[in-house]
Amino acid sequence: METGTSNKDIRILNRGLVLECIARGNGISRVDLARQTSLTKTTITNVAGELLAQGILCEASPESKRVHTGRKPVLLKISKDAPVICGILIKRHRLQVVIGNLQGIVLDSLAYEYEGLIDPEQMFEKLSSAFLILSRRCSSRIAGVGISCVGPIDTVTGAILNPPNFFDRACSYPIVNRMRKLANVPVYFLHDTSASVLAEKLYGTQICEKNFVFLSTFQGLGAGLVLDGKVYSGCIGQEGEIGHMSIREDGPLCTCGNRGCLEQYASVEAMRHKLEACRTIFPDHPFMQKASVSFADFIAYADQNDPLGLIIVDEYCRHVSTALINLVNLLDINLIVIEYDTYSNGNTLETLLEKYINRGILSSKYRHIRVRQSEFGKDISAKGAIAAASIQIFQGNMIL
Repeated sequence: METGTSNKDIRILNRGLVLECIARGNGISRVDLARQTSLTKTTITNVAGELLAQGILCEASPESKRVHTGRKPVLLKISKDAPVICGILIKRHRLQVVIGNLQGIVLDSLAYEYEGLIDPEQMFEKLSSAFLILSRRCSSRIAGVGISCVGPIDTVTGAILNPPNFFDRACSYPIVNRMRKLANVPVYFLHDTSASVLAEKLYGTQICEKNFVFLSTFQGLGAGLVLDGKVYSGCIGQEGEIGHMSIREDGPLCTCGNRGCLEQYASVEAMRHKLEACRTIFPDHPFMQKASVSFADFIAYADQNDPLGLIIVDEYCRHVSTALINLVNLLDINLIVIEYDTYSNGNTLETLLEKYINRGILSSKYRHIRVRQSEFGKDISAKGAIAAASIQIFQGNMIL
């Protein structure tokens, strides 16, 4: 026990640890819980008993697990009546409010789509309306709110600063204070890519690496970082703005005020410009008949080995790999997890990125960097908003 740590503090931490371990799966026995948490059986019994009495946990029999000798173990699960989390996603052209359980599963959701820039007060009006509607529909208590937002943001003051191509006027909007007054519960605020990488680490089952990068391609480029097993959150929450890493110092002026930002060369807009440049070469391609080609379209055609799709996705990957090579050389990581807002059975994007990264890193002769898609796909953003608050419960900072 650390100096100054009380028995009450230890009990709260043990409680959070047990909840996190249970939330990661679909049921676990007390014996396995003790093994995975390294807590004593007595501690597990006491914590589980307390959580069961409060209705946060429930007991269930294993559905298909066979036990060779003795009785079947009783499994502990998160109760359907347990408190829930409200997750808020603030993105360009899309606002979403969800209700989710401690396992990161979305139970209810409302979303608003909009074109162009948005007025800050109009944004909050839509978010507050959705929150109130979902609150009335929810039978469980909302324990906290997690906000996942495009950057730059300030997590110290709880403000959305002024993301490029977002607000219709310059401002520093106090979103955390506004939501705290509305919801009357604790509110937690994260950069959207940091929230997503937290969800990948918290609820994912396929990552064993202590150091990895999470690359989001949805509505721009962002990078979430897990370093030494912990999500890196920077000083005020402005981490991960890889889209505004300059890859050409004499490049065109970006809306952020910098020159030659990565997003000017690696974005759906840049891909459409490349498409127009190829119009005379591929005049009869199906892309040329569409009013607007999406990122998902480019990926789908590349996965089908379509020549034009491959040309455009290949150029996109060359630009993105320039920034990722810098990150690999700087942070010494072995894994990059990529998320994009499309479903695809192929892996062209991952394969091309992996090729260019491993061709360009400093230690290319001695190691191989892996690139794989997030196991949650387009659902990662909602899970990230839920994770922004649920992690506070698991760490003992918010008590149910």
